Amino acid sequence: MVCQSFDGFWCLDSDSLFWHLFRGGGGLISDNPIMALLPGLLLFGAATLLRRTQSHLFWVKLALAISTLAHGLILIDAANLWGGEMAGGSVAIASILLCLVLYPLYDDDSHRFLSCLLAVVCLSVWMLINDFWPLIHLELLVELILLSVVFMYRPNLWVLRPLGCAMAIAVPGTLMLTLLPADQFSAVGWPAKVVLTLCLIWLYQWLAGGWKAFRSEPMVIAVLAAVCLAAVTTPEVLAALGL
Repeated sequence: MVCQSFDGFWCLDSDSLFWHLFRGGGGLISDNPIMALLPGLLLFGAATLLRRTQSHLFWVKLALAISTLAHGLILIDAANLWGGEMAGGSVAIASILLCLVLYPLYDDDSHRFLSCLLAVVCLSVWMLINDFWPLIHLELLVELILLSVVFMYRPNLWVLRPLGCAMAIAVPGTLMLTLLPADQFSAVGWPAKVVLTLCLIWLYQWLAGGWKAFRSEPMVIAVLAAVCLAAVTTPEVLAALGL
């Protein structure tokens, strides 16, 4: 769809714009996977430059669409480089690297949020496909640590807020993997219970002003309640309490 905005700018509907960019970008993928990196990198550079130099809504949306296209090209190329059983791992690594590099460069909260969430999704899918279930609980721990750093220890660093919001969504999403049918996957829930219970106890001491507060009777009761709750409920309930 094409429309004329009130200030005279001609613009495309964002969905149509993204579709045309992605369809045109598909022809940029080279038969040589290494050479296919170049279009993606050039698009990243163009999107970053456009976002830093323009503030009009049309150009902001255009930069986001170009960056999304570049993500697709790079991830496809990463899968083609290694292929086979390594494809999922290479895509996960590429998405994490893109997040780490673009987070400080691309000054846009939506882009930062989506980039962080994409990295978590790609990593989770890789672990799901390869049945690396012990790593899921490690991923959960990392997400909780990042979440606490952003909202509890560095609340004034607004640049980290998109990361914190992405982790807040990633925590329940990661826990959903432990609820998959046992006859298809070998996931177990008790390590997640241990991680979340320890995080709740740590959260209690932070709220109370330090570990010395555990000498008081209310804090002892709170810790015992958290341990008892972990013994009879699911990790999702503990995560909901923590969030």
